[in-house]
Amino acid sequence: MNGGYTLFIYNLISISVLFVILYLVYTVDYILLVGEIICTFIQYKSKEITYGWYPPIFKRPDGATDCNLFNMGGISDHKSGFPSGHVASMSLFMEMMLLRNKTDIDMYSRFKYYIPIILVAYARYMKGCHNLVQIAAGYLLGYSVANILYKYEANIKDYIRSIFHT
Repeated sequence: MNGGYTLFIYNLISISVLFVILYLVYTVDYILLVGEIICTFIQYKSKEITYGWYPPIFKRPDGATDCNLFNMGGISDHKSGFPSGHVASMSLFMEMMLLRNKTDIDMYSRFKYYIPIILVAYARYMKGCHNLVQIAAGYLLGYSVANILYKYEANIKDYIRSIFHT
């Protein structure tokens, strides 16, 4: 079991996802907000669908507690944790920031952008909320949504402009 201070740090890192969402609302980055909604919907539905499936992959680790967005909710080790919503959210945000900053996509820059993803993934694992497969699936979800949104970002913006300027 984690000590009080260590658990506090893992909770603080985990709740950073909430600050990312608040930042997106504040900056009115509707492309990323749509991405967060898509990731949240997919991970929520995936957890519903995979409930009761092969436990070593889909079930949260034994003893998983307070694993929702606000680090509350009590025991959740009987629920599905596939994929990690925290990791998906941070992965989406950081991958999109990396893609938008096209000028520096070398290995060092990629690593700098991935530090928050790694920290959230580590915190979710060490807190006992997810296993490695769930974390990897969360990363792939966020990565995929970010790359799709980035590819069609200009088209989405044009479509939204056409709706509001008609």
